[in-house]
Amino acid sequence: MVEINMIYDCVVIGGGLIGSLSALVLAQDGFRVALVDKNLLAKNDKMPVDRRGIAVARGSQALLEKVGVWSTLKQVASPIKTICVSNANYHGTVQYGQQESDGFEMGHIIEGYQLRESFYQAVNNQENVDCFMPRTLSALQQTEEEVTLSFQSGEPPLKARFCLAADGKNSWVRNHLGIKSRSWDYHQVALVFIVQHPLSHHNIAFEHFLPRGPLALLPMSGNRSSVVWTETPEAAKRMLSLDDKTFSEEVSHLFGEALGPLTIDGPRSSYPLSGQMTLKPFQGRCLLIGDSAHAIHPVAGQGFNLGLRDVYWLESQLESLKNPSKIISTLACFPRERSLDILGMTGATHGLVKLFSNNSGTMGRFRSLGLGLTNAFPFLKKKLTRHAMGLKEIRS
Repeated sequence: MVEINMIYDCVVIGGGLIGSLSALVLAQDGFRVALVDKNLLAKNDKMPVDRRGIAVARGSQALLEKVGVWSTLKQVASPIKTICVSNANYHGTVQYGQQESDGFEMGHIIEGYQLRESFYQAVNNQENVDCFMPRTLSALQQTEEEVTLSFQSGEPPLKARFCLAADGKNSWVRNHLGIKSRSWDYHQVALVFIVQHPLSHHNIAFEHFLPRGPLALLPMSGNRSSVVWTETPEAAKRMLSLDDKTFSEEVSHLFGEALGPLTIDGPRSSYPLSGQMTLKPFQGRCLLIGDSAHAIHPVAGQGFNLGLRDVYWLESQLESLKNPSKIISTLACFPRERSLDILGMTGATHGLVKLFSNNSGTMGRFRSLGLGLTNAFPFLKKKLTRHAMGLKEIRS
């Protein structure tokens, strides 16, 4: 029950994956949390069906186990045992398997709505989380001791010791506070859908690089795969206009015969691709995390895992955040302690897009050589595998 004039320990703005997980981590450690989102649903409602297959790296799994949601998620998760990277129109393939991962699964694929529903139900079971939804913010003010949020509806404002903004790439908090960010347009569109295929995927995640962008097939339950297909805006518009049969034939032709003919299963969706970086993602008692602070290209499927490592950092600072005199200085440490990971992953995904998404014959031969050399050096393959798993060293 919300008390009049209550001052929360933290207000989390944004009820997506990173926001709801942050609220859960804080609440389980005794923080009183307000979770605000303009789109949150009622407690017993089902989440909108988000058919995107989201890659959960092995390094991310440990936090989901700790907060108690993995036992449910593992029942619907499809393991990734092998990653196969190929270069269209040229020779050269590199494959990372359990030999490089010391026998561990590299991660799992889970549908987006299943992740969000699991997180949100866990949040609703926490007595010290109050959910405010739907609520549209109108103002955010800070003093030396607290943050105050006002709503467009005129309802009583919320007050908290500090604020976490996980409200996405177009963050209202970032814009309202005037925090500067750098963004760039990839001039690409991601087509997202699910396919069925007659042959087993054997839990292989495929990343097939085409001249206009990568075509990724991620293993799901049964003979199904989640597809993220990057295209130019013009080509994407044409593809979305095709009927399911013609669309399926086009995808099958581009991907090849590894899984047999592909058949689309369910709706198709699309979204434009851009990147974003905020070098100073904090102001006073407010901190940006997840896509509010950094957004990367979906190649390699690391966006969610990068945001989840922000939550790992948050978990490591809980004791400091309990001390009112240390809140501002603790939040100000985020850029320094997270920048190496964030800049490294942003640079890696950006570089992959520039290297592979072009029609240059010279670059094509260079890519082929690079994949071949990577495949020939076990030490390099193992290092890249551990990086993809989100681990410095693999632990059981």
